[in-house]
Amino acid sequence: MVDVKGEGEEALDDTLAKPMLPKLGQESNNKKHMVTHAGKVLADSKQGDSTGKLAKGDITENKSAGGAKQVDGQFTGNREHQRQLGCRHLLAIFVLSSIITISCLFQIRTRYWGLYKTTSGANIEKHIIEKKMREQHSHPFSIISGGCSGSTAMMRFTRELLVAHGIRVFPVEHEMLKPAKNNYWNSALQKLTLNGEVLPSRKKWSMMYPYYDKVILEAMNQTILSAKENNKTLVFKSDPPYVLTKHKNAVANGLKEMGVRFAHFYRSNLLDLAVCNVRDCFGPGSKIGYPVFATNGTRTSICFQRRSSKVKVKAHIDTSILVKHLQRREGVLSKAINSLRPLTENGKSFTHEDLFAYEYTRDEDVFVQSRDVWINFLSFAIDIDKATLTTLMRKYQGTLTVKPH
Repeated sequence: MVDVKGEGEEALDDTLAKPMLPKLGQESNNKKHMVTHAGKVLADSKQGDSTGKLAKGDITENKSAGGAKQVDGQFTGNREHQRQLGCRHLLAIFVLSSIITISCLFQIRTRYWGLYKTTSGANIEKHIIEKKMREQHSHPFSIISGGCSGSTAMMRFTRELLVAHGIRVFPVEHEMLKPAKNNYWNSALQKLTLNGEVLPSRKKWSMMYPYYDKVILEAMNQTILSAKENNKTLVFKSDPPYVLTKHKNAVANGLKEMGVRFAHFYRSNLLDLAVCNVRDCFGPGSKIGYPVFATNGTRTSICFQRRSSKVKVKAHIDTSILVKHLQRREGVLSKAINSLRPLTENGKSFTHEDLFAYEYTRDEDVFVQSRDVWINFLSFAIDIDKATLTTLMRKYQGTLTVKPH
């Protein structure tokens, strides 16, 4: 048999027989387009006109149009796919980093939580307590004591105790009721003089100044205001004569109206008190003796300065009048205690011997007794923490010895 092919069929065979040359960078895509294109040509040849003719230009045109559509679709699909992959990668990285962070935080909490509760928690609690104490105990207070009663040691220890409890102390001289030691005396005197409330006098530096009460109260009022402005507590010493004046306790009552609170302590060993008064040339001591150098017994006028000197000083006492002197001082002391009872917060007076007994021995019973006395003595001023007080007292326990006169 002789096969007879039409022009359309020869054109189809020639087209299928020719290899599809891929364009640069589109080799893989064109292979797919060849299969698709071939299928489309066959379909077009079956559904062509009655003559079965198909022009080569038509085939080329169809191939170019179909290929362009396929390539555009492929590029659009790749971009969308890459975008989805990028979002998935970012989400995976975020989830992984979150898991690692949570794991680390959990380990830190597990390892250090107990330490936090014992240290940081304690520090926070301590801070709260100290802040509360500063707010509750910012009022000024004064310790009443006479000369040679151990007031220097008393003021030093009291200030140390306040600082140990987180209370800031206003820096002033201990004896604020003495005009020469009050930094606000001059300003108070000038203010009252300008207002015509007081008159100038040569005795303006003495308690005998006629307007002492008015001026000292104004000076103390300025001192207290300065302490409050600096968020500090004013602590000062008051000698009994300065608060028990002939003006019906005008100074003491005026200070109480300003919020000042008082405590009283004294030296109960009257012989020690008499010897100290003689060595320091204080008033009562001058009636029974005078100070002498310990090396040769000659009289000296070093008096109070002996405390800051290396020179050893002793007391020469007339023993013939000593007993009467001690009896007289006992009566004066008893009267002062009764007069000060309404002024003090707890209505009690405490002795130097009970407060500082622990400094002369290592006995623990004595230490505990002195500690209890300190707590009662300053209970009107601060809520004493027993552990803090104990730590401070240990510094001075057994550091002194009793020496013969």
